Amino acid sequence: METIKDKTAFEALQLGAATNVEYDPLVVASKLSGWHWTSTMAAYEKAGVPFGKFIIFQSGNETWNITVPKKYQGKRNLVLLANLSPKEGKKEGSVVTLTPKKITAKPMPEQNGWYMPDEFGFPSGNASSNSDETARYLWRRDICAYVGLLSRGSYWWFGYYRRVVLADYYGYYRFGVMISNTGKSGNIDLRTFTKEAKQAIEKMRGAVKEELLTPLDKLVEAAER
Repeated sequence: METIKDKTAFEALQLGAATNVEYDPLVVASKLSGWHWTSTMAAYEKAGVPFGKFIIFQSGNETWNITVPKKYQGKRNLVLLANLSPKEGKKEGSVVTLTPKKITAKPMPEQNGWYMPDEFGFPSGNASSNSDETARYLWRRDICAYVGLLSRGSYWWFGYYRRVVLADYYGYYRFGVMISNTGKSGNIDLRTFTKEAKQAIEKMRGAVKEELLTPLDKLVEAAER
């Protein structure tokens, strides 16, 4: 993985930022500091408000939007998730339109808190607590809808932040970006973190569906090559 500094969310997407599930084992095991954009999209409405045809978020001087698939229109308390490629985001002027080919809907917790992660590494599962190392803390907006990219933070002196999944930041914020390279860069080698990742995966077995762990297993296998 290669780290690039100070990019907006749209710039991170165009660079091919790692997905949240790819980044999760690295950020939890590492001593990297600062916040980083991922290429995993989250889009949701204010709690209790049903989906319409579009979800729109005024992200500072940018407007981010997505078309809601018909099967989800009228549904409430869901979050739309997708792992985006650079081609699935377009910016015209100040308007950013996301067009993922594959969108999945998951339950959207109505409040910030600790929840079990799904296959996107998003805290959409059963409520949990900080004492469960496999749980992730969700940070969401509660006064309006949101469309944007998930971001992750790592502060080695306070492990809590290494397990936060942020689904509320403005796209113009300039964070770091982690992109796939040859599996390592000058100071970062994924193989360094495979032991910790394996331990985390084993602790999750039995607590979540096995198919949700498959992407993590594949990531560890790739890092060990």
